[in-house]
Amino acid sequence: MDELRVNARSYHPTGDGYRRFAELITKQIAAGPGRPMNNVLVTDPNAPRQGAAPPR
Repeated sequence: MDELRVNARSYHPTGDGYRRFAELITKQIAAGPGRPMNNVLVTDPNAPRQGAAPPR
């Protein structure tokens, strides 16, 4: 079997490639998942927890 030779640049995008990835990811985030996000609970981290004793 011959030695495998690979150009290292074939595995890493260029600066332009990273910018394009960022554009695609930003576009997808802006578009949303295309489904209701009812499995996410957003809370105030400073709010008392349910069932916790009130502060004294």
